[in-house]
Amino acid sequence: MNTLYRAGKTELARNTRQIIRAAQRGQTVVIEHHGQPEVAILDIADYHILRALAYYHAHPPKIESDGGLREDMVVIQPSLQAKYNLVLAYYLAGEISLSRTAELLDMPWLDLRTRFLRLDVPLRSSPADLDEVQEDIVNAEAMKHWEAWLAKSEELSAKILKERGGEYIDVERVLEESRAELEGRHDYLFND
Repeated sequence: MNTLYRAGKTELARNTRQIIRAAQRGQTVVIEHHGQPEVAILDIADYHILRALAYYHAHPPKIESDGGLREDMVVIQPSLQAKYNLVLAYYLAGEISLSRTAELLDMPWLDLRTRFLRLDVPLRSSPADLDEVQEDIVNAEAMKHWEAWLAKSEELSAKILKERGGEYIDVERVLEESRAELEGRHDYLFND
């Protein structure tokens, strides 16, 4: 796949949705005016990764080798960018594996690996120690369970949609009807 997509301002105005989809699929979209590049559009996860790389090299972290990065340290970060900065710092310092990095960023391993290859982020192709091997095995098992759950969920959704004649459930309407019914019961039971 070509990772660079060039478009003029007119094409951006006419095909905004397609251009955004191209960026979400991993293409960097360059918007040009009279053949000169003016703006680049890229997927938000790619943006966070690139910012985290720049931050890592601009502000080299002091990472103590203490067995990796705990999830509670990631969760308390004040922003999504701070989360990426922390996790990628540990990855780049060789303290956590690609699999653990993907897990902490709530991203499938293959998706993160593809992004790293596309963005020229160095790949650590093998675990550094036995703990990382065990961690990778646990992550792989969790991914299998998740994929099985997702397949069952999609199968069930297709079955329900088929039974409904292709009509989707209007969740907002169902919730509103449920709220109205509960309010009616409340008024009936506790009417002053």
